[in-house]
Amino acid sequence: MSGSFDKKLSSILTDLSGSLSCHAASKDSPTLPESSVTDLGYYTGQHDYYPGQSYGQPVGHYPYPQFNLNGIGAAGTYSPKSEYSYSPSYRQYGHFREQQLPPQEAVSVKEEPEPEVRMVNGKPKKIRKPRTIYSSYQLAALQRRFQKAQYLALPERAELAAQLGLTQTQVRAEPPTPQIPPREAEGEPELPPPRKSWIWEGLGSRGAKRGLGARAGIISTVEVLKVMEAFVNEPNYTVWSDLSCNLGILGTLLSHTDFYEDIQVFVRDVFSPIGERLGWDPKPGEGHLDALLRGLVLGKLGKAGHKATLEEARRRFKEHVEGKHILSADLRSPVYVTVLKHGDSSTLDTMLKLHKQADMQEEKNRIERVLGAISQPELIQKVLTFALSEEVRPQDTVSVIGGVAGGSRQGRKAAWKFLRDNWEELYNRYQGGFLISRLIKLTVDGFANDKMAAEVKAFFESHPAPSAERTVQQCCENILLNAAWLRRDADSLQHFLQQRRAAPV
Repeated sequence: MSGSFDKKLSSILTDLSGSLSCHAASKDSPTLPESSVTDLGYYTGQHDYYPGQSYGQPVGHYPYPQFNLNGIGAAGTYSPKSEYSYSPSYRQYGHFREQQLPPQEAVSVKEEPEPEVRMVNGKPKKIRKPRTIYSSYQLAALQRRFQKAQYLALPERAELAAQLGLTQTQVRAEPPTPQIPPREAEGEPELPPPRKSWIWEGLGSRGAKRGLGARAGIISTVEVLKVMEAFVNEPNYTVWSDLSCNLGILGTLLSHTDFYEDIQVFVRDVFSPIGERLGWDPKPGEGHLDALLRGLVLGKLGKAGHKATLEEARRRFKEHVEGKHILSADLRSPVYVTVLKHGDSSTLDTMLKLHKQADMQEEKNRIERVLGAISQPELIQKVLTFALSEEVRPQDTVSVIGGVAGGSRQGRKAAWKFLRDNWEELYNRYQGGFLISRLIKLTVDGFANDKMAAEVKAFFESHPAPSAERTVQQCCENILLNAAWLRRDADSLQHFLQQRRAAPV
């Protein structure tokens, strides 16, 4: 059985090999690669399965089955590669030649100019581009649109920018800073283009550190006050915080003059409109910044002696002490500072009682910071004595003394005397730490007399504080700056404030 099967299988394989025999493919066949080592051996007859064959004549056309969609059709002929025709359009994509390509034009790349860099305090600082100067028409249009809607959609912003001839970036989400009118006096240079930060820093705290503003003599303090009057309708808390800070610095400076009350009138006039809009009680939909702004404005009006604010603060303070209506945390500081500024010994005693009864240290610190607002000399001394008592934590004594020095001219003198009389105890408490520097700065930084600068310098030369040596030098410089500022602008300030006060409403 198996022998018969093997014979039939051998016969079948023989016939199959004869019917399927094929010759070696031409090297010109477009279907086979031309450069592999395996194919080269195949063409030369060195193949393991097919013996080498030599051809006496070139291979011509050979039959092949024609495939179509209906199956295998009649046999056709296949032309060798040498006879296969290509269109002229195809031949142009032959061998690549770099020299045949047309020369490419150089692409010019626009180089961005490098920003100007200057060395400031030994560090490189990029110089900002100048701010946009708006025309009066553009300012008025932006202000009107801002009052209607503080936030604009992109189509509205694009439309408004096109109407005013501005870019969309210049149409900001808040009205731009009002322009400062140029000085018309002959021979005086015009002011530089106004910027918001330049205005806020005009009076000195941050601006003095950069050598800018009225304190440095670059601009007139009267001009800065005129600009401040333009912000009575400003709703932003940050703006009012800077206004309050700078007016506080100016108030400290003018406390050394006999027209201090005039600057308080100016404060009342500037802060009254926003105070009336905010009121005393929170409104639905207000955020935390509105609460901060309310406390800031009411405290400023109360210290300046605004009559309506003073009366309401006294009423609410009485109800708070009696337990009828407890003040919210946002209103306690403005109410406390108002009643103390215009209070008497009974008011101070009540505040000290509240301090003793307070359970939270936060409330104690709040009261300690405002005790210095008291005005009477004997009560000021009582507050200073309280600062060194056991009821005040050692780290909080600095806040009490600093509050006294910043509360009034009499308080500043009393705090300086108190520091000298108790220097040994205070220095033993805070030597080597930052609190001794803070104590010195809060106590003497508000003076505005050349004689006081010499006195402060002489005291610390005889009572050295190595960790506060730099602070002492800065304070002496600030005192001299304040004195020069007062000499330079006191007359013009007095004239402006008194003329403004006498003008009909």
